[in-house]
Formats: sequence, structure tokens, C-alpha cells
Amino acid sequence: CNDLSFETALSQAQELGFAEQDPTNDIKGIDARYKLVILTYLITSQWFAPEQINLEGIDHLELADFEYAERMGRSIKLIANLRLSDQGIQVYVLPLMIEKDDVLAKITGSTNAVTLSGKYADDITLIGKGAGSLPTASAIVSDLNKIQRHPDEPFPPPLSNKKLEIESMDNIQFRHTLRFEVRDQPGIFGHYGSIFERYSINIYALEQLPQYHRIGKEGEETVIFTLTLQNCKEGLVHKALKEINQADYMLKPVVLLREIV
Repeated sequence: CNDLSFETALSQAQELGFAEQDPTNDIKGIDARYKLVILTYLITSQWFAPEQINLEGIDHLELADFEYAERMGRSIKLIANLRLSDQGIQVYVLPLMIEKDDVLAKITGSTNAVTLSGKYADDITLIGKGAGSLPTASAIVSDLNKIQRHPDEPFPPPLSNKKLEIESMDNIQFRHTLRFEVRDQPGIFGHYGSIFERYSINIYALEQLPQYHRIGKEGEETVIFTLTLQNCKEGLVHKALKEINQADYMLKPVVLLREIV
């Protein structure tokens, strides 16, 4: 069922053994970040501390976010991303919106996938179970076997002595979609527009649907709507949101979703 609440879906995942009884590492992306640390070492020959990698989990997302993604022909997936750039490497764990025909969009349940993208080759995707008693036990036995056979070299030797720096998240460009939940009143869009203008951010699209317009018991009207921005740097969006979230009509902090550009 696609309309399960976050709490119900998490409870079912725990019952099936796909999420830990303490699900913090799963839903906050901490486990994915540990995996990314290992993959980054295997690809770049450099160890980075987990705290160096920008992290955002899925625990703040709500049904409205997934409904919006569905309308846009997208899926939301928690993605651990590593990309070589002229400035060093881009490395982060974030919930991202990806096109529904993308291989990663079709990954469900306890299945994990790793996609390798080369400069000249087509993408290569490796798919397998990422949770459960037997897949976990198999991975542990495989690691112990490698350590037994190569006790002095448990890890592969460095491929290069070149030191790479992690590029600041502020400088990475995304297409951002923002979900707002506000007390309905005149002038809200004008206020947003003036803030975005100061940071040279262009609004690409606006969606406000009747089913997200509610009237409370005391007659207070609340609205949920989304703004999609033209491609821009992450740091500029955070500066704008810092001002927007302070507005008295905001009921919750803005929820931010991204697409890789």
C-alpha cells in the first residue's frame, strides 16, 4: 500500500527484519553513510570520517512529499552519492527525487543497488539484498574469510597517492523542490519572491491543490503547497530558507527535496 503512514511502514519493516528495533541508523541515513565511507575508500583509496559526509535521512518526509513526487513522475529514494568533480569529490547521503524509469526507482523492500557511471561506458547497476538474517550472515562470513586468507592486508592497497577534498555542499547545484505548510493569509508568495530575488533564485513552478487546503476547528485555514526552483546552489537555498522559516505564518520548517542536475 502506498498510503501507509511513516510509523506504520517502519513498524512493518521492523517486523520483517528489514529495519533494526532501534531504527535510527536506517531512517536517518547513518547506515547508508557508513556504506558510502567504505565505497569511497574502495574507489578513491581515501578514508573519510562519517562526520565529513553530509547526511539527511527520511524521517522528516510526509505523505504529501511522496504524492507530489508521484504526480511529477518521480520516486523518492535515499541515495548515497559519490561523484568526482574538478573541485575534488561530491559525497553525500540525501533523499532525492529520481525519474520513475530509473533503475534505482524500481528498487524496493530490503533490496540495495549500486550504480557505477563511467565517462564513456553506460551505467552498470549491481542489485542484491541489503538486509535480513541470511544476507547479513553471508556478508560477515565473506569478510571473515578474506581476513583469514590475507591477515596482513585486510584492505586493498591504495590506488593513488592523490589526496581528494570533499566539495562543500553549499557549492553543489540541485533542482530544489520546497514543501511549505502555512497559515493562509495574503502576501505569502510576495514575501517568498522578494527573498528569492535577493539571492538570485528563480522560481520554476508552483503547485497548490485544493486537497491540501484545510480549515481547522477555529476557522483557521492552513495550506500545503510546493515550489520548484530553477537549478541553483545548495548554499543559496539554505540562506533563503533561514529567512523564510522565521515568518510567523510558517507552521513547520520548509521540507527540501532535491534532484541531481
